[in-house]
Amino acid sequence: MIYLFHGENDFLIQEAASEVAAALGPPDMVSLNTSRLEGAKLSYAELQQACDTIPFLAPARLVVVEGLLHRFESRDNEAPQAKGRNKLDSGWDQLAVHASQMPESTHLVLVDGKIAPGNPLRKALASIAQERQFGPLRGAALESWTEQRAAKMGARFAPGAIRDLLELTGDNLRLLVLEIKKLSVYAGDRPISKADVHEMVSMARETAIFALVDAVADKQLSSALRALHRMLNDGSPPPYLLFMLARQFRLLLLARTLEPQGVSGPALQQRLGIRSDYPFKKTVAQAKAYRVPTLIAVMERLLEADLAMKTGLEEPEIALELLVSDLCQGAGVRA
Repeated sequence: MIYLFHGENDFLIQEAASEVAAALGPPDMVSLNTSRLEGAKLSYAELQQACDTIPFLAPARLVVVEGLLHRFESRDNEAPQAKGRNKLDSGWDQLAVHASQMPESTHLVLVDGKIAPGNPLRKALASIAQERQFGPLRGAALESWTEQRAAKMGARFAPGAIRDLLELTGDNLRLLVLEIKKLSVYAGDRPISKADVHEMVSMARETAIFALVDAVADKQLSSALRALHRMLNDGSPPPYLLFMLARQFRLLLLARTLEPQGVSGPALQQRLGIRSDYPFKKTVAQAKAYRVPTLIAVMERLLEADLAMKTGLEEPEIALELLVSDLCQGAGVRA
């Protein structure tokens, strides 16, 4: 059996591949009989060998290949004479024939990003493969998916709670699943309310950002990077983390500029737009660790990181690491 899972939604693609693996038997035996290959440098002979191998003490063998279809995509910026490179050659033109002759125990899963309809490998396998395309989920489709995922966990949302949750998490499905799990435990048998979402989701994000900003203010680079990597590992997308950092430093700058004007207490909290007491008190405390010129320099460095991400000059994770390093060693000098 051969599967083609491709599209822009990496989470759903990986989940589909995991479902194939789960259907093949006990996880330990499936893992023992699984080969994961990088399609970018894979030769046809190597794939053929992996697919023809008989499983060990198990009824099935799983071969997962990432990025193979992408090798045969046409490049818009290629010269006309170079576009022939996307044709099937070096044995790949025989893959469809070989796939029909593979041992019945072999399950070949090709996973990839966005693939054009005219991709030659996709067309060659179309008649014998189970193909699924996974696009981004947005709007009503994302709300419906969230509701269904919650139901699988035995949870349900009160009216309006899903929309508030999506405003905080965006369309990052990994992050969304983590938050649904946390909210389902917190709410127990009752529906997850809007108050639950704002209490648990936004507070957790703010607490993590506070830890990162504290480490930057203290020029503790190792602690700052640990805090950053913890949030990345928890599923927070780099653009979201940059947004949260920019938001927090903007609040610190606003608090520091309003202080000489005599704005404090509830009036300051209202001007900052912070509804809960804890994040307000924490923000005021953090603001005291910075001078206004330092905060202005931080905002300029945040802008540079944002441009680097959006223009592709730096990988998002690397851009964040360089940003944190610069803030700890340069712009983030404690007052």
